[in-house]
Amino acid sequence: MLKGNDPFTYMDALESLRDKALKDQGPVLVEVELTTLGHWTLINEENPNGKFINYHAGPAPEAISVEGYPILEQSEEDPLYVLKNYLDFDELTSISNNEVNKIKSEIR
Repeated sequence: MLKGNDPFTYMDALESLRDKALKDQGPVLVEVELTTLGHWTLINEENPNGKFINYHAGPAPEAISVEGYPILEQSEEDPLYVLKNYLDFDELTSISNNEVNKIKSEIR
């Protein structure tokens, strides 16, 4: 099982699994434990005690933007925060902005 948010650990593990699949000429199963950022609690008349909302399955209370500063959470839960161990702020921001621009061009 892969867990944590260090992409270099993932790359090493996936390379090993690829080698195994090629050697055995068969599939491998990759299980990844992950955390989705952006959850919040909805409190309204129907849910006075609160209802857990994940952005992938419900509305966001406000718009989220990764433009300008791509890190959403200052913790090991955010893979971009973990990447700060390998990239400086300008590199990370540049990569993020390039990816955002690619996505925007695909949407148009």
